Amino acid sequence: LLAANSVIDMSGGAGTLYLAGNLNVSTLGTLTPGTTSTFNYNGTSAQTVRIGVSSITYNHLHLNNTSGSGATLSAAITATNVTGNLRIQTGILDNGTFAITGNAADTFEVVSGATFKLTGTSAMVTGFGTKIFGVTSTVNYAGAAQTVSGENYGHLTTSGSSTKTASSASTVYGNFSIGTGTTFDAGSYNHALKGNFTNDGGFTASTSTMTFNGTTAQAIGGTSTTTFNNLTIANTSAEVSLNTNASVNGILTVNASALLNPAAAIVVGGSGTLTGNGTVRVTRATGSADFTNQYTITNKTLTNLTVEFAGSAAQGVNTNTFGGLKVNNASGVTLGGDVTVNGTLTFASGNLTTNGNKVIISSTGTVSRTSGHVVGNLQKNVATGATSKTFEIGDATNYTPVNVSFANVTTAGDLTVNTTTGDHPNISTSDVNPSKSVNRYWTLTNAGIVFTTYDATFNFVAGDVDAGANTSNFIVRKFSGGSWSTLTVGTRTSTSTQITGTTSFGDFQVGNVLSVAVSNSTFAFGTRPLNTWLSPDSSVLTNDGTEPQTLLGKISIFTASPNTWNLSETANGADTTRAQWSTTSATGPWSDISAYDQNFTIATSVAAGDSVKFFLRIQTPTSTSSFNQYSSTLTVTAQ
Repeated sequence: LLAANSVIDMSGGAGTLYLAGNLNVSTLGTLTPGTTSTFNYNGTSAQTVRIGVSSITYNHLHLNNTSGSGATLSAAITATNVTGNLRIQTGILDNGTFAITGNAADTFEVVSGATFKLTGTSAMVTGFGTKIFGVTSTVNYAGAAQTVSGENYGHLTTSGSSTKTASSASTVYGNFSIGTGTTFDAGSYNHALKGNFTNDGGFTASTSTMTFNGTTAQAIGGTSTTTFNNLTIANTSAEVSLNTNASVNGILTVNASALLNPAAAIVVGGSGTLTGNGTVRVTRATGSADFTNQYTITNKTLTNLTVEFAGSAAQGVNTNTFGGLKVNNASGVTLGGDVTVNGTLTFASGNLTTNGNKVIISSTGTVSRTSGHVVGNLQKNVATGATSKTFEIGDATNYTPVNVSFANVTTAGDLTVNTTTGDHPNISTSDVNPSKSVNRYWTLTNAGIVFTTYDATFNFVAGDVDAGANTSNFIVRKFSGGSWSTLTVGTRTSTSTQITGTTSFGDFQVGNVLSVAVSNSTFAFGTRPLNTWLSPDSSVLTNDGTEPQTLLGKISIFTASPNTWNLSETANGADTTRAQWSTTSATGPWSDISAYDQNFTIATSVAAGDSVKFFLRIQTPTSTSSFNQYSSTLTVTAQ
């Protein structure tokens, strides 16, 4: 477009002149824009925006040059040579090192997808009443030493050389990139970033705060290590990942519902303090894969933070006190010492193996479980009153928790529970059948709890149960102080057995009762009256009053009602045996045992859990009274 000694008059209306080439105006030419026209540079190769040549005055100036270098100003823009809006709609506008000043009534806009490039030592445009930066627009401070004004940027980039110094707080809705050879000085301002932060140059934190508060995933990266003053992670919708080593010398705050997720090789250091109410992930899985080795920052206030172990391989955790602790590692986490949780211990995936140490849930702590559990010792505080606790424990493969309900606790204390695979090592001294048992036992240890009684339910998996075992008849025995105790059994299912009204703790074994046998019992009689039944007296079988004999019998716990027991007896001569059962609530009839083997049925009035004793009495033969001794064997077998 040539205008030599001529006038280009655009004052006749609100039309637009599109220029894809060059504007050449002699010193005598004039461009008269009017007050409503638009001049649009829309070339596909580099263009020069003619400013300050002859009497060239624009009203609205639009830039849509899509070439690699875009359109470049030939001189400074003032409020008199561009009297309307300045809009970069597509492509690039290079200010050519010149200042840009507009009118207070007009608008400067960089539309999403377009780029405004500031070169030399120039600063952001001034004078315009409104400045708009599209969310995906780019402002590139591409000169030498420059001042970065506080704006609501789309993407913000530094390139060229030297330091770009913030003059006030900015919000970056896109990505913030510090280019090679440049340094960004954040000053004393609070800058908000909603996109990614990439530092390939230098970052001077000064006394600033950098806040990551986007609504999609954000990343901190680049080839340079960044040292922040204050760093706030405030993205409540997605994680903020850390892909390069970083240090914080002020306060590293992770807000509630926010997540800081460093890559496995990354270390978060500095002389500052880690705090907040959100979550910090531990992803380190090689070397010393512990929280304190990935977060080497000097001070850690974990009161309200959650530390999440989410490595790609097995991890460890050393002695520490956590606000919240989350296990999210299918390969598991192993303790290097006792760990205390004052908030919530969360199992998302994988086990927490104590390795001889303890997981301690304090009086303020809780456990939330989706998958995974404690393998080893789990300690929980038990408060006063009627208190119930579930102990989320198991072995490396199976979840086998214990549910404990105290009737009344008068003094609070701690209860530690674990489970061990295989039958109890002393099962052979109990009346639990090792061939029909649950192949694990549980250990409950009390520290300071004063209580009346408690109920406990021991949960197991089908694979723990021996073939042929009858889970509906399971009993529970407690081993403590070198001996076994009989317990009252409550509800049974195919994968759980409950005890009720229990008053002490120890090791607990579940299984079917071992066959009860009383054998090789010899009793001798003196003179016996003819054809007379000799009746028991309390726990003594009396014949002629001169030679008391201990009753043949066995205390046993019935697992269901009615129950049938098999009595097998052998008596010498013409003797006939007679048996009777008795409990605290009922007494059965005497039954003659006329043959060597006879089934003996316990009546329905005997309830599950009742203790029963069998009494045996012998009728003397009808022959002459005798002083002979007789031997008898009685075997009682639970069916």
